Amino acid sequence: MKMRACPLLPLAILIGLSGCATPDQLSHVRAFSAAATAYSTEARDAFTQINELSVERKLSEVALKAEPLDEGAFTGVLDTDERLAPRLKALTALGAYAAALDGLATADNRAAIDQSSAALYGALVATRDDCEKLTGKGAGLTDADLGIVATAVKALGGAATEAKRAEAIRTIVTRTDPAIQALCTALAADFRGSVDSFRSMTDSIFTDQFVAYRRAAPNLSYDASLSRLHTLRSAYLSRAHAADFLECLSQAALALGKAHAAVRDSFTRTNPDPAELVKTIGQLKAYADDIKSFHASLKISSP
Repeated sequence: MKMRACPLLPLAILIGLSGCATPDQLSHVRAFSAAATAYSTEARDAFTQINELSVERKLSEVALKAEPLDEGAFTGVLDTDERLAPRLKALTALGAYAAALDGLATADNRAAIDQSSAALYGALVATRDDCEKLTGKGAGLTDADLGIVATAVKALGGAATEAKRAEAIRTIVTRTDPAIQALCTALAADFRGSVDSFRSMTDSIFTDQFVAYRRAAPNLSYDASLSRLHTLRSAYLSRAHAADFLECLSQAALALGKAHAAVRDSFTRTNPDPAELVKTIGQLKAYADDIKSFHASLKISSP
């Protein structure tokens, strides 16, 4: 999986991001939210696909009567990784936070505001808890901060104007930024520190499937053989790109933190740089696209 330069965002988004008036700042939030949600979704999907590969390997061994059937055949290699659950929860929390921000940026009635507010509060509590689990330290988001965020959202009223939404989001992104930065930094370090173990795991999956195919090949029909080769190719790609995948996840986490800081600055600085904001969000979106391409290549396809 080759890293690539961040693409230009669509012209409509660029125009929206370049605005300086307070209502236009909401387009910054929507663009950030879309990119952050994509990263969260694609990263979790990629881990799921890798896990499925390991299950496929076990099931093929059972089908060939090379191994007896037991409950372990239905358990993926990542299911036993004690770091997997905290990672996935942290990615889910970041995605939920981004989606809630987008909801507040577009909410125009009391029901929509209440729904996004509840989602936001849940995401922030999860962000704080997940960061503490990953780092063993506090995330810089206190109960007082959560109270201030709740008050800001409540101030939107029943029919929020763009100016009111912008003011509420300004409070949210400034209060939550320390926690978002801490979680993104923790994820980046965790992904980078897992390269060796992840490479070993994907190598094991490929080797097992390779040996199993060679043993079974003489007795397989053409269609069955080709189907198994497609599965083997997915395991091969997973092994070949293991280090790049985790590095991309790591860099994307840092890019998310940088993009969130740029959104914060767009609300707090007198003269924010719209070009920098476009660039940072574009980088995050590019990483999300790379991760999507990676897990798409691992999907077991039929001939």
